[in-house]
Amino acid sequence: MTKELQRSPYYDLYRDKTLLLKVSGTQLEGKKFVALVANIRRFVREGIKVVLVYGGGLQIDREWSKKHAQPRPKIDGVGVNRYDVICDAVLPAYNRLSRTIREQFDADEGF
Repeated sequence: MTKELQRSPYYDLYRDKTLLLKVSGTQLEGKKFVALVANIRRFVREGIKVVLVYGGGLQIDREWSKKHAQPRPKIDGVGVNRYDVICDAVLPAYNRLSRTIREQFDADEGF
């Protein structure tokens, strides 16, 4: 992802525009997350506004397993968002991810 986003024609195409980035929850972990943050910072420095939309299936599964012995309910591999799933897993995962993302950008004073 990093090399692909570093090309200047990409910057020229989106300068002074808004770019919607949709990433999966797996992109919000470890080295992939570090690379994503670095790329978003570059976009902003190049005059590109960024809207980040993210999934969180991995993180939701993790939160669910903290409170339940059985796996999170899914149909054909897609998570079912019943009330208990939302309360026990979706909201905690969302809150944790949002906080982590905010902290990464708040840590950069020049951002």
